[in-house]
Amino acid sequence: MADIEQISIYKLKKTVKTFEDCVKKDTKGQPLESFLKYTSINHNGIIGKWWYSKGEAKEKNASNIPWVNFMNEALEDKISIEYANLYPRGLFLYKIIIDNEDNYFAMTFGLGGDKNINKNKIIPDFGIKVAMNICNPDEIKSVQTSQHEAISIQSEKQILSGAGLSVFNIDYNDEFFKRIIGKTKEQYNYISSVTGGEKIQLKFNKDKPLTWDSIKEITIELNTLYNSESYKNTEFKSFDNWSFEKDEEKIKELNKKLVEEINNNKFDKISLCVPEFIDINKINFKYEEAENNNHEELNLIEYINTLRSNKVFISTLQNKNIYIYDKETEVTYPKWKVFQCIVAEILDKDDVCYILYNGLWRRISTDFKQIVNNYLNNHNIKFDENILVDELPNNINIYDTTLKQDREEIFNKKSAKNNDKLFLFDKSKIDIANEKIYEICDILTTNKELIHVKKYKTGAASLSHLFTQAKLYSEAIIINTDTRKTMVEFIEKESNNIESVNYGKNKDAFKRILPLTNRLHESDYTVVLCILTKENIQLTDLPFMTQYEIYKMDDYLRRNRGFNVKYLNRKVTMH
Repeated sequence: MADIEQISIYKLKKTVKTFEDCVKKDTKGQPLESFLKYTSINHNGIIGKWWYSKGEAKEKNASNIPWVNFMNEALEDKISIEYANLYPRGLFLYKIIIDNEDNYFAMTFGLGGDKNINKNKIIPDFGIKVAMNICNPDEIKSVQTSQHEAISIQSEKQILSGAGLSVFNIDYNDEFFKRIIGKTKEQYNYISSVTGGEKIQLKFNKDKPLTWDSIKEITIELNTLYNSESYKNTEFKSFDNWSFEKDEEKIKELNKKLVEEINNNKFDKISLCVPEFIDINKINFKYEEAENNNHEELNLIEYINTLRSNKVFISTLQNKNIYIYDKETEVTYPKWKVFQCIVAEILDKDDVCYILYNGLWRRISTDFKQIVNNYLNNHNIKFDENILVDELPNNINIYDTTLKQDREEIFNKKSAKNNDKLFLFDKSKIDIANEKIYEICDILTTNKELIHVKKYKTGAASLSHLFTQAKLYSEAIIINTDTRKTMVEFIEKESNNIESVNYGKNKDAFKRILPLTNRLHESDYTVVLCILTKENIQLTDLPFMTQYEIYKMDDYLRRNRGFNVKYLNRKVTMH
């Protein structure tokens, strides 16, 4: 073992009582890989099971490598290539008695060494909690986070030399820690670096390699680190705002509630999204491998409509795949289980809020939720029923019969048409930081109101862009002269365009509120967020994460920048 560069270790849940409980099972409850293939180990007090595979050979030749095939069409001297790769892998399951109880762990080796592990049985925050407690807070090299409200927005920030966590500019209340990489504290000097996520990856110093004599000692130390709360005295303390739920009975309760909500067509706080980094320009999605349709984005209702049964079961969500269609190779392959792609907010029987993300339930801390609720109450943030009543009416039909979609742009056009107080900016290309960006706002009013409109259908993700747009673009109008210049040019052009809903409007009335000299004053302008729904709702009916986004955006625009901020809800006809 002296030459091993690194190992990966998972910790299994307390419900695991045998080695067989650790591995994946088929529908009949039998291990996918026969347990007879696992070799028993009893060495230096370590009891375990060992599985090894030479790996799957993947043959390559000129005919199945697309770029070689392409070039051969033009080459006289054709490329000839044949080879096969082998990826050996190993899985070592072992148990250690800690506090008079058997604790099960899995050590993996090679690419795909974890392929047989039952991921439903691992403790999902083992690696990251160990890493938070073991890392030197001044030598963090990489932090990977994800944001619940924006779902598909994930972030990985790296610093080659290592630095304090503050350098990574993380919004601790908004971002989940998914993985961290860094150097260890001095007392763990046998490890040169650590990577923590659902598993802990340790890279050992060459002069202090892993040995059979040290496995037990190191594992017990990692288990102690997992149970330590020392990270709560660091900037990692926000991890507890979104703590993993590990109680299996609670998870069953939440899964049952999730299925009930889906089967009752309650999608307002449930949606599908991509759970990891992926190049969305190169792929499409499929819900069935042989499906003719390619989907540019995931949609829960579309997925459910592909099912043969009108009823969803938790087994359906956990066992059926979401497929990737690779545009370059024209190959379709399974990528995730549907359950991994569901994002949901569920209240348990005690009204505690849980969120489902990447197949794992997290509990929103009561203290964190109270901070958001207090802000909304103290600043009287709610939907205002007394402004823009005539300008932005209820009951507009926003269904596009050609695209067969509900579109907020229809609401914007119908509202702005024949209304001299409103200038439609939806789909405009406005200059921000020397780039052409869509939708500086959806509608500008003569009363210096910057209106942003978004339909709300399923989940917090459907509104995430609304808050980003309002926050960034409103500020650009105030401080960026080029932005206002492009807006004025758009007003000039559109007011003279006979095919535009802006045709014939008093362009000077709108140009006056966008002077091209000096910096404007935020307090003279009002940012209006208009949310379209099938039925009129209260702001507190929105998902908690949407309320949190409102809190963040409002605090920035109102307190930091000085804008007036208003919120509207308009009932529209959707299909």
